[in-house]
Amino acid sequence: EKEMAAIQEQSNQEYNRIYQSDSAASQELYPSYYAGGYLDQNGELVVLVTDDTAGNQAALKNMAGNQDLQIQKAEYSYEYLQTLMDQITS
Repeated sequence: EKEMAAIQEQSNQEYNRIYQSDSAASQELYPSYYAGGYLDQNGELVVLVTDDTAGNQAALKNMAGNQDLQIQKAEYSYEYLQTLMDQITS
């Protein structure tokens, strides 16, 4: 259980580095291709992207400081889904 907690802590730090890296550089909270993220059953960070290019993968891995970061393709970006939510709730 301590090992899982350590993995999850590392994953949270990676996520925070992605979030802080991009928001410091622009007004956007996340890159336009960012679709979300979650911790898998092993406690490791999985990042979802709409544009699964080698360049985007390299950028996220560098931001996270983890060259083994798991990246998966998703259909809709976080920004798009947030826009829909704003329309529904306004």
